[in-house]
Amino acid sequence: MKKIDKEKKYYQEIAERFFYWTGKGPFLSPKDMTLVDYWRKKNIPLNIVLEAIDEAFENFKPQSLRKEVKTLYFCNKKVLRAYKRYLERKVGLKKGKEISKDEKMENALKEINSFLDNLPQELKFLRPVYERGLKLIKNNKEEELEELDNEVESLILKNYADKGELNEENNDIYKKKLIKEFRRKYKIPYLSLFYY
Repeated sequence: MKKIDKEKKYYQEIAERFFYWTGKGPFLSPKDMTLVDYWRKKNIPLNIVLEAIDEAFENFKPQSLRKEVKTLYFCNKKVLRAYKRYLERKVGLKKGKEISKDEKMENALKEINSFLDNLPQELKFLRPVYERGLKLIKNNKEEELEELDNEVESLILKNYADKGELNEENNDIYKKKLIKEFRRKYKIPYLSLFYY
């Protein structure tokens, strides 16, 4: 992916996530664009920003019905805290060292193989997807891995979502929480090299 495409994706995905939660859109304010640019220049990974935005809204309890979130700055503290935790987890890496694509592939292969070796019975339905993912990583087909991550999430929902919950208005929030909880509980790794 070209650098311009990555930057565009960074802005777009953050805006889409913010608008999903606020119901606003379709454009970020200049102030919010400045904040996103700040995060990008600090090299805060997209997945860290998106998870922090989700966390900020999942924990948001307005004091009154009139209280609503108008700006992305509402999420800034959560994003910076999440980034700090992310950096603390990476303490073992040499300062300033970029992780090469080969290292990312090696890390992904290690984590996915470990997951498959210890795959609980109730998650056997994920094995074929992760085996396809291993082949794609070995054959350097990075673009297709993100689609497999989406397939993993669809399978989790198909096998474990409470059908009654899926029919409610908070459908997307319920899905995101369920997927996040499953990934955490069973240590389900991502397939996309972006996460390594």
